Amino acid sequence: MRTENDLSFLIFPGLPIEIILTVVDFLPNSDLLNLRLVCHNLDALILSEYEICQTVTGRKECVPHKKAAYFKKCTKKLQDEFSKEIKIAAEAEGERLHAYVARHYFMLGNLYWEGLRRAPNHDQALYYYGEAYRRLDKAAYLRLGIIYDEGVILTKDNERASHLYSKYLGGRWYTNECNNAADAYYYLGRHFVNSYQASEEEKKKVTLLSKAASQGHLQALFELGKFYYRAEEGSKDFPRAIECVRKAGDLGHKKAYYWLAKTFEARKDIYQAVEFYKKAIPFMGFYETGQLHPTGVVYDLCKVYLKHQNIPGYLKDTVDLLKQASDQNISWAEYQLGRLYLKGQGVEKDTVKGAALLKKAADKPYCLHHDHDINVRMRVGIDYYKGKHIGKNDQQASQLLKFDFSFASRYFRAFLYRAKMMYEGRWYDEEKACFIQDTRQAVSLLERLAIKENYAEAQFFLVQIYLSDINVILDNDKALDLLRRVADEGRS
Repeated sequence: MRTENDLSFLIFPGLPIEIILTVVDFLPNSDLLNLRLVCHNLDALILSEYEICQTVTGRKECVPHKKAAYFKKCTKKLQDEFSKEIKIAAEAEGERLHAYVARHYFMLGNLYWEGLRRAPNHDQALYYYGEAYRRLDKAAYLRLGIIYDEGVILTKDNERASHLYSKYLGGRWYTNECNNAADAYYYLGRHFVNSYQASEEEKKKVTLLSKAASQGHLQALFELGKFYYRAEEGSKDFPRAIECVRKAGDLGHKKAYYWLAKTFEARKDIYQAVEFYKKAIPFMGFYETGQLHPTGVVYDLCKVYLKHQNIPGYLKDTVDLLKQASDQNISWAEYQLGRLYLKGQGVEKDTVKGAALLKKAADKPYCLHHDHDINVRMRVGIDYYKGKHIGKNDQQASQLLKFDFSFASRYFRAFLYRAKMMYEGRWYDEEKACFIQDTRQAVSLLERLAIKENYAEAQFFLVQIYLSDINVILDNDKALDLLRRVADEGRS
């Protein structure tokens, strides 16, 4: 048990009451009960925020006042499970006794799942869901099925999840937080989509997803459309796929329009792709849903516009989108807009403004998990190396082209130019604070790119070194082998 001295951080006179309440709200239930015993100053504070309730098993639980009445109501019914009063109450609500009791176990499980206070208590929630399940509560079948399906709180078990979904679908439903039949049909249908290929199972998953979709389940509509699109010959139905996904988008599904845009782009239907990209922007904006990096709609739409800029209006729309994204300090947009100013495409040519945008894009703090941030740094670094657009600056190029090796597979050009700079004596070593020439390391890096990664540009450059540099062991056989590889890549 803690002593009063251990709790001095909570009873410090100058600590605002809001901070104390926040700390208290995150403490485990047992700690709150102990605080009442060891600290008189906090006893009144705890009682002002919580009511001390008794659980079904007889434990004491600190429950916020706004949830206490509901908690006590459920608990009392379960503590008096076999009393005459409970039987009368069940009959009054038109339920059998065991179903009435099971429903209240499930309701308590929901309280713990959401969190009586700040954090959820999954162990207690699973206990009450289990008690509801043992009493044949259909809502518990669904909730436990979802838990096994998602595999976050309990170990993922597709077979167990499917069994629970089937049990749920086999009975009638109580009105509760689970969206009932639509959720059940969707999750069971999704399970079959992910787990089975046989024709009979395909029929079953389509039936289940269709039932969920007919009851307004957006994700079921979306998944059903994707199934019709990806199904094997015989089940594939492109018009129906588009119809389902379009309907999901019209009803508010966040990714439906984006999926349609990517699908039409892959099928070379650019006009349709552009229309759906535009529709997707209000849902996903500059960031892809569920991701932390700026991919998604605006980036992909700009790529389509630039690739097909000969179509009237597309270049102007690109500039408008890039300006909006640049105003939000998104680096890839600043870089692309800068290049347009440098070339005078879609805007009046302005090399000063273009160079400034490129530098601004590269100077931002970046994250190695953000592909577009890294790509911008690489491109601007190469521009500094070549003296293209923004003036030659080897120190800046070295800083921007310094990548971790784990990213080589995606950014070979960065490593290629890093090797070139080392070979030419233009690589700036920050630790030594000077430019260095390191032929051995440059050749080692080039050999990794050329031989292990089969990167054609590195192969071609390495051949020149093998044949001409007296500081490197001349190896005609290696050079000939690399030349064959370069030729196989289609380079003359």
